[in-house]
Amino acid sequence: MKFYKISEKIATKKIKIKKIFYLILFFFFCIIYNVVVGKTLSQFVTSLGGQKLCTVKQI
Repeated sequence: MKFYKISEKIATKKIKIKKIFYLILFFFFCIIYNVVVGKTLSQFVTSLGGQKLCTVKQI
């Protein structure tokens, strides 16, 4: 039983780390996207709803 509980704790920690990792990755992607793409394209993408993903979708 003890071993099971310990392994369960490790598993939940790994999931949390994964979520944080993906959140940071997504955050960096949004910054790079906003910097590289620039105004004209980002306005075009906003009309498609792509920009909304970066601002609204916070996991």
